[in-house]
Amino acid sequence: MARKSETDLRRYDWSKSERGKYAARARRSVETISVDKKIVKTLGGPEAVISLLEALARSIEASRKKRPAA
Repeated sequence: MARKSETDLRRYDWSKSERGKYAARARRSVETISVDKKIVKTLGGPEAVISLLEALARSIEASRKKRPAA
């Protein structure tokens, strides 16, 4: 007897499945932004944009920790 392929979806029982069961969780876990191509090129590429945004986030977080709560 030949083994069924892992990509052959007929081998699974879909009778109790729920469509979009984890869609809301996935939507909450991913944030996306669009950056103009000219800006990406000016900054030196996608990795540079990511580095810049991470540095900005660290700076904002550090400044929030320094301020006393109102």
